[in-house]
Amino acid sequence: GGLEWRVTGFSNHHNHELLRQDEQMMRIMELEKCVQPGSLPFTEKDVRNLIHSFRRFELEEESVDLLQMCRNVKEKDPNFKYDFTKDANNCVENIAWSYASSIQSYEVFGDAVVLDTTHRLTSIDMTLGIWIGMNNHGMPCFFSCALLREGNLQSFIWALQVFLNFMNRKAPQTVLTDQNMHLKEAVQKELPNTKHALSIGLIASRFPSWFNAVLGRHYNDWENEFYRLHNMESTMDFDLGWSDMGWLLCREFQK
Repeated sequence: GGLEWRVTGFSNHHNHELLRQDEQMMRIMELEKCVQPGSLPFTEKDVRNLIHSFRRFELEEESVDLLQMCRNVKEKDPNFKYDFTKDANNCVENIAWSYASSIQSYEVFGDAVVLDTTHRLTSIDMTLGIWIGMNNHGMPCFFSCALLREGNLQSFIWALQVFLNFMNRKAPQTVLTDQNMHLKEAVQKELPNTKHALSIGLIASRFPSWFNAVLGRHYNDWENEFYRLHNMESTMDFDLGWSDMGWLLCREFQK
């Protein structure tokens, strides 16, 4: 057969920490100008501000394109709904939309919904909020979508208000979210008669980023034990198992 390469070891002894984008640009320009580090007539902060200004311009273009897309869809389908807010610089701050078919689906299957806000689109630096439910065939159905510049209380309140407006002020009986405290407060304020529960799926999706590094080789066992406890019917057995899991986490955190 052909040649085969295998990595059998790694030495970090001569490696250096990765540079931030502004630091990288500074080092590249210093090399191009053949000057000593720190000899350029501007600082890393100046470069960082320049990068930020470019990034804001790109974000504004992305938001404007999305707003124009909604306007185009609205022209073709008068029943399409969208709403948005702008900030002090006249840039799109929040935007949400829903299709006529989604609103019809919500009328039938909107008793229990999931609001997933666990994703942030790095390309435009906005929190993505998706309203979904389940139809009579057990298949997920899309209700609405929102992009929020900030994941704060005001943004979530706006998103909930707009969603209710889209759905003709019909509130769901149950809404499932992750454990975001701002979102929890917004639900209490805008959906006072709706049961708010935490979605195990949304929470569990963050387990690797929370516990993988801490638990190391124990992570898979811990995760399996979590799901075993989650499916328990005995309160006493659950409490005992949960206490043991907490002890394991505390022990690993203290190492």
